[in-house]
Amino acid sequence: MTCILVAHLGEHVILAADKRAVQINSDGSRTVLTDDVQKIVETGVGVIAGAGIVEMLDQVKSKFNGKSFNDSGQVLESILQVRKEYSERYSGSARLDKDLSETSWVFTYPATEQGRAVTRVRFYHQSVSADHLVVLDENGVLCLPGGLSSMEAQAVQVSLQEVVRTSLCSLPYKQAAQAIFSHMVQLISDVADMSVSVSSACDVALISGSSVEVEIGISEYTREQHMA
Repeated sequence: MTCILVAHLGEHVILAADKRAVQINSDGSRTVLTDDVQKIVETGVGVIAGAGIVEMLDQVKSKFNGKSFNDSGQVLESILQVRKEYSERYSGSARLDKDLSETSWVFTYPATEQGRAVTRVRFYHQSVSADHLVVLDENGVLCLPGGLSSMEAQAVQVSLQEVVRTSLCSLPYKQAAQAIFSHMVQLISDVADMSVSVSSACDVALISGSSVEVEIGISEYTREQHMA
């Protein structure tokens, strides 16, 4: 499982993903396997990441790893195909519905809007739409939860949204981005305290169109030493 946080700042998108991989046991409990997974994959036009079942996530991420695409519908088509194949493979599993509902993807790519370059963010989450991608608008935020209840995930998202709103309104852009980056790292640490599925350290990507910078293994103890 994974916790992914996204903040769309207009000029840039900040995406944070924790680094833990867990095994889901037959009784539903989870055992930590490693805290050294790089979950943010760079495509030819941005990044793609996901939360949930690795078997589904990695098929989509590997397909677009380092590759460009002309239409976000190509990513949706791949997601729906992977979900279909997984459903057929595990049709008799009592966990199937839960696995599908817990698995989600988010990705970015550059576009032009009214003559200006922008960064698009799209995500797929079954609870929002089972057959469409959803747009994350400028100044919007997203929490794809790892082992959180919907209420807990919503609380994380509300906290991040408030920091984005107040920072962009009250601080110069660079300082606002740094404050938001810092809060996202803190939120990942807070989620780790609530969920065995999430590590306290995370990787953070700063995305502007097809330009991507990724900081590896940021924690609440090292965040002040990094630029958003």
